[in-house]
Amino acid sequence: MTSTSQPAPADFVPYETEVPTLDAGALYWDQRGAIACGKHAPLRGSDSWAFDRWRKMAPKDIAGFRRDTGRAPWCETCGAIQRNARCKEGR
Repeated sequence: MTSTSQPAPADFVPYETEVPTLDAGALYWDQRGAIACGKHAPLRGSDSWAFDRWRKMAPKDIAGFRRDTGRAPWCETCGAIQRNARCKEGR
């Protein structure tokens, strides 16, 4: 029995290493105002990233958000995780 699979070419790079990574400490937002950290933002280059027009928040964006809302921006997913943890602790 012979295998039909062929070895990968010498210049083959696995998909995982080709995906551009986001700065985990940065904040990103989309055209509708959703905010996420690098861990929770859509994968750069994905349909969600492109269609919702995600981009890194520049210092002027952060300052404008703070001025408009009276608070610093934060990742909505991280905020929900922290809130749920407090609820489970009974706080």
